[in-house]
Amino acid sequence: GYLFRKPIGNYSPEELQAFLDLYNIKWVVYWSEESKKVFESGHKAYSHLASIDTFHISRVERDPTFFIKGSGSVRARPNEIQLKNIESEDGEIIISYHWMKYLKTEPPLRLEKTFLLDNPIGFIKIKNPPPSLLIYNSYQS
Repeated sequence: GYLFRKPIGNYSPEELQAFLDLYNIKWVVYWSEESKKVFESGHKAYSHLASIDTFHISRVERDPTFFIKGSGSVRARPNEIQLKNIESEDGEIIISYHWMKYLKTEPPLRLEKTFLLDNPIGFIKIKNPPPSLLIYNSYQS
């Protein structure tokens, strides 16, 4: 019944949608009465699909994308994220993956940390990206 230390029922539909978009959430599994009230409220943003024992599953009615800003395609594997068909917005992209200091890119680019909503870790921002690139964990600074 909580999302980021706040009761889920305390979020407005717009606030909740912003979090679901930020984290690229398409499916929700829940069991609390508070969450059931939200995801089975009849709001057009959610479709209840099934109940299994005490668990419930709803689909978030949104087109999933790992691009918070800009667009393209993403393929993630252990320790790497491949971005293709990149189209920046205002000369930059932001992707729904958390920034960490050991990330590098090929071709070499500067990765920036950007904070959105209440996220304390930060997401990956890249200015002036090429049409495709690889982000990988270098395990060193």
